[in-house]
Parts: sequence; structure tokens; C-alpha cells
Amino acid sequence: MSNHIEHGHARGALYTLRQADIHEAGDYHEQQHRPDERTCAPVFVLDLTNESGDGLSLTGSRRELVEYLELVTTHVKRETDPLPALDRALAQLAALRAQRAAALLTADETALDHLDDQRARLLEDVAAAAEAVND
Repeated sequence: MSNHIEHGHARGALYTLRQADIHEAGDYHEQQHRPDERTCAPVFVLDLTNESGDGLSLTGSRRELVEYLELVTTHVKRETDPLPALDRALAQLAALRAQRAAALLTADETALDHLDDQRARLLEDVAAAAEAVND
């Protein structure tokens, strides 16, 4: 196994899907320890490449390729979910409002100025998180 990574941008990434030729299908079945199943379900080759054409070639059945892509999609969605960031920003905004209300009661102008600055920055965070949720 190699530990070589080629970098690229998702926006420019390419993919192709084709049915495996007889040699690729034979290699696939031999690696699966099922050389007698060469004529069963079709085998496909999915190529995932960067803009330069460097990438990954996956050979497998339709089910295997779909399951792999579903796992990848689920992982990306889970790891990049913007909702927790929005929830945190909204909770911080609620806490800041409570602090500001307390500062108003004591007429602490210095604290109010500081809290207003924090509120402005936090509203930018809320807007960015909300934009990510709607992306």
C-alpha cells in the first residue's frame, strides 16, 4: 500500500465510470477469491481524479461502488455539518444578550461598549454559520 497523495480541488475534480474489461474483471474476481464468478454480475471501474488526471481507480460491483460513495458522502456531511457552529453562535448570542441586560441595569457604559463590540462580531459569526447551513 502506498501513502502517496495527489492534491486537487473538489470543484475541478473529475470522475468516470465504465464497465471493467475482461482482464480487470478477472483480476477483481481473483482478488475476491472468486475466480469462478467471472461471468456473474458486471464489474465496474470508477476513476476519481484531480485536474491533472492523477487519482484513484476503484474496481468493484455496482453495490460496492455505491456503498463506498454513500460512506464517503455520509462522512463528509457529518464532519462538515454547519448546524453545530450555528447552534453555538446562537447560544453565545443569547448569553451575550443576558450580559448586556445586566450591564444596562447597572448603567455600566464600559461593559456595554465591550458587549456591543462582541455582539457585532458574534452576529457576523451567526451570519456566516447561517450561510453555511443554507449552502
